[in-house]
Amino acid sequence: MTYIEKLRDPRWQKKRLEIMSRDNFQCALCNTADTTLSVHHFYYISNRNPWDYPDLSMHTVCKDCHSQLHDNQSDLNSQCSWEVTASIEIFIQNKLLSQNIRPFEDGSLGQLCKASFKSEMKGFDFIKLLVRAANCGVISKNWIGKLKTEVELIEQDQK
Repeated sequence: MTYIEKLRDPRWQKKRLEIMSRDNFQCALCNTADTTLSVHHFYYISNRNPWDYPDLSMHTVCKDCHSQLHDNQSDLNSQCSWEVTASIEIFIQNKLLSQNIRPFEDGSLGQLCKASFKSEMKGFDFIKLLVRAANCGVISKNWIGKLKTEVELIEQDQK
């Protein structure tokens, strides 16, 4: 089965709608809801079906943000393997959970992705920064709240 055929598979269509519904049918990065939306995987594993990833490894993005993410991901993939990016993603999720922060209920992963995207920082540099912050215990609900405020201010300035 080709990748295009996999994207037409009912199992992917179901998973895709679940992710979009969780994200309120809007882009997790720019909040637009009036353009074509896709579900973006944070990492890819060779020969894995698109519906066989954990929900927390995907989010809803608009066409423009999706294109930019793939440009950034190309930079990241040239610097490290999928195993490294997946491990870092799992590490960040576990750090959030260990601090009783629910990555999507609290919107924390979305805010972290938005901050990376808005700061135009290369993906790998941002991930290294997050890992250091998590190791130092800096990431907290209060910290994520401040980050959300900063991202919102950037969004207002860009309008």
